[in-house]
Amino acid sequence: MIITIIVLLILAGISISMIIGENGLLTKVQKAKELSEISTEEEYVNLIIIDSYMANKKIGQKLEELRFNTVDDTTSIYDSETGKSYGSGWYYLKPEDVSDYPLKNSYIIDYETGEFVRFEI
Repeated sequence: MIITIIVLLILAGISISMIIGENGLLTKVQKAKELSEISTEEEYVNLIIIDSYMANKKIGQKLEELRFNTVDDTTSIYDSETGKSYGSGWYYLKPEDVSDYPLKNSYIIDYETGEFVRFEI
């Protein structure tokens, strides 16, 4: 009987660690939820770009005209992960610029190519 209880405790410990551990089920579910939210938001931003392109208007502010509070006289953004700079020809879309859908992230958009990048300052 003691051996059975010990085996059950070991199995319970393994099961709990699989559910709430660092690579557990709950962690993976949370990551999947976040990725789904980001994907939905990016799809919405893509629709905004297409709609504004068809209406011949630009949503957001030209990046080269912006001044960010974090860095004085900054008119471009350097992405250290990709090594790419964004400046002339790009627009900065803040969550406040869109009223239909509550954006959580900011985006920089090239209306010529349709490319956009999620960006946080």
